Amino acid sequence: AWHYEGDTGPAQWGALAPAFSACGEGRSQSPVDITKPERGATPEARLSLAPAELRIVHHEHLADGINNGHTIQVNYAGADALALGESSFQLAQYHFHAPSEHTIDGSQFPMEMHLVHKAADGALAVVAVFIREGSHNKAFDPIWSNLPTQKGVETHYPAVKVDVDALLPAVRSTYRYDGSLTTPPCSEGVKWLVMSTPIDLSREQI
Repeated sequence: AWHYEGDTGPAQWGALAPAFSACGEGRSQSPVDITKPERGATPEARLSLAPAELRIVHHEHLADGINNGHTIQVNYAGADALALGESSFQLAQYHFHAPSEHTIDGSQFPMEMHLVHKAADGALAVVAVFIREGSHNKAFDPIWSNLPTQKGVETHYPAVKVDVDALLPAVRSTYRYDGSLTTPPCSEGVKWLVMSTPIDLSREQI
């Protein structure tokens, strides 16, 4: 089993199992530090701030929540769509990391939300949203009021509806790069779309 600390922490992930080898040997690993280009400079080819082409269609859905031992994850049946260029992805789940995994100019945020989308061929695209401390965010109330506490048991919320679109910032510009899963097996080939605008959660929510 892998963890975030100790002898089974990130520095050892690659050696824990053959299937995790990319964690230590991968060449396009996530997360990354996003360095904002200086005014007038050209961003690196693999990391660009580009609001075009990205089309997200999220709706209100019933949710299934699970505490997987590492984070809180909300699973979906795949009805929401992410169109990236000519490719189409379906929302599979979203989960949270605290503190943020990606950084901006070396600085972390208190939390980061990952919305994991999967294409028909199994390809993954992840929309990452930075979370900063601010005002109370009502869009998160349906899940925050029903957080699963027992590890490994999926909880169906028959009366809880979450408007996923309301979880995202109003400004939809993103930093994009090709990377990997941020947890074992650290598989590469993941398309990352890191929202440039953070959302707010209150201190109590965080």
